[in-house]
Amino acid sequence: MIQMKQQRLINSKKKCNLFVKNFPSNYIEEDLRNLFSKHGEIKFVKIIPNLDGQASTRAFVCFKQPGMAELARSYLHGLKFETKKLYVTYYDLPPFKKKIEAKEIDKSDFYIQRMKPFAHQL
Repeated sequence: MIQMKQQRLINSKKKCNLFVKNFPSNYIEEDLRNLFSKHGEIKFVKIIPNLDGQASTRAFVCFKQPGMAELARSYLHGLKFETKKLYVTYYDLPPFKKKIEAKEIDKSDFYIQRMKPFAHQL
C-alpha cells in the first residue's frame, strides 16, 4: 500500500515536470514563466546553463498540477519561434532522484570523487 502511494507520488511529479528547448536565446526565466503560466500555476522555471558560456535555449518548467503541464505541453509543443519550433516534453527524474523521492536510498549509491584528505590523514 505504501509503495503504491510512493509510486503514484513519483508518477504525478513526473507529469508536472517539462523539458523545454528551442526558445529564443534572449529569453530569461521570467519570459518562460509568462509563456507557460497562461496554462496553469508554475512551481519553478530553471534555464539550463550552457557550459560554453553561450545563451541557453533549454529549460525545465515545473507545474503544480499534472493537468496544467499536459495543457501547456499540448498547446506549446511545436510553437514556432523565429526559425525553430518549441520542443516541450515531460521530464522524467533520473533514477537517483527517484530513490530520494521514494526514500529508498542505499549508502552504496554514493560515490565521492577527488575528495581531499582530512588534515589528520596527512
